[in-house]
Amino acid sequence: MPIYNAAIRAVQQLKKDDITELKGFAKPPPAAIIVSQTLCIMFGVAPKMVGTGKDKVKDYWEPAKK
Repeated sequence: MPIYNAAIRAVQQLKKDDITELKGFAKPPPAAIIVSQTLCIMFGVAPKMVGTGKDKVKDYWEPAKK
């Protein structure tokens, strides 16, 4: 529970400017990518498929920014 409570406090301290700054990253930090991917999966947001042919990969960053 201590980790959960710390996470709740951290989220409560976020400001709108923090989110705006994060959306402005062309290449976000790895932790931000993991969090955005997790949130997209939780809320049912489909990933954008990038690449060509069999090399396509799921990209959650663009859908997460929207």
